[in-house]
Amino acid sequence: GGMNASFLARQFKASLVSLMDDLNKAEPHFIRCIKPNQAKSKDWDIDSEYSTRQLRYTGMLDTTRIRREGYPSRPTFADFLERYKILGHPMSKEVPSTGPSCQEILSHANVEDAKIGKTKVFMKHYHGRALDEMLKPFSSAAMLIGKFGVGFLARARCKPLIEYKRKQDTLVKAWLDTIPKLANPFTVAQDATKVEDGETMAALWKKREEENKPPPESHAKADAAVAAEAKRGAANASAA
Repeated sequence: GGMNASFLARQFKASLVSLMDDLNKAEPHFIRCIKPNQAKSKDWDIDSEYSTRQLRYTGMLDTTRIRREGYPSRPTFADFLERYKILGHPMSKEVPSTGPSCQEILSHANVEDAKIGKTKVFMKHYHGRALDEMLKPFSSAAMLIGKFGVGFLARARCKPLIEYKRKQDTLVKAWLDTIPKLANPFTVAQDATKVEDGETMAALWKKREEENKPPPESHAKADAAVAAEAKRGAANASAA
């Protein structure tokens, strides 16, 4: 029996030492839970008197009152400047994280009863709401600038695409205008024949002008002349 008790004591001590080591390595936060009712109901059935009695017995109400009468909000200089810098300094200005820099923000915001500590700003619970209220115009302006910026970037990206589409529309329209002609193969072939005839006539006229001969008067004469010229050319070739 003694050995079992000694073994359990050593085991408990080792477990306690391990727990203390884990707590020292971490930053524990203790949460106090309040039972909403005694029936263990899950339907948000809150017994106000029962819940208030628990808060009073655990000292939460007194703690809350003391915090409200004191300075519950205690941001560091760096955090305070990061959030409220625009209220007292230009955003482009490099401002050191010091007490005077934070005091200048409080002065511009007409906050008189906040205190400047060595590394933190001590504010009452209503100071944060007042400062956040003063930030609303800047937040709205930032959202508006962001919208215009997004619109500008979208237009800049879409402009080349729109211009490319308009060029494509022009090319497609020009191609579509040729469809009525392409729909009649006979018309196309006839136009091609006329072009060939015209080139042949122009060449024959030029040759006859060089030989001081009159130009042909019609397509039939032109054809006959072309045939005669072809025969003469073949005869000369055979003679040679």
